[in-house]
Amino acid sequence: MPGTVRPRADGRSPAQVLLGHPLSSAVPAHHQAFADCWQRAADDCDARAAAQQQKTAERYDTTARQHSALTRGQVCSSKTRGRGCG
Repeated sequence: MPGTVRPRADGRSPAQVLLGHPLSSAVPAHHQAFADCWQRAADDCDARAAAQQQKTAERYDTTARQHSALTRGQVCSSKTRGRGCG
């Protein structure tokens, strides 16, 4: 359905990410003023977000590799002419 705001991978809507709680009122309040069930739901979303971030880091790190440091005068190639090392 076009124009529908869908929850993110961690289960939060964009409004929850921005405001820190589900939209239910136009009156702003401190996050600990909400019911315990909303606080538990927020903690669950935080845990899912952390797990998702960990998975992303692990996928990224599987292809990452260490490179040796460049030394002065070492020949290297650069995508931009006139810039880079060399």
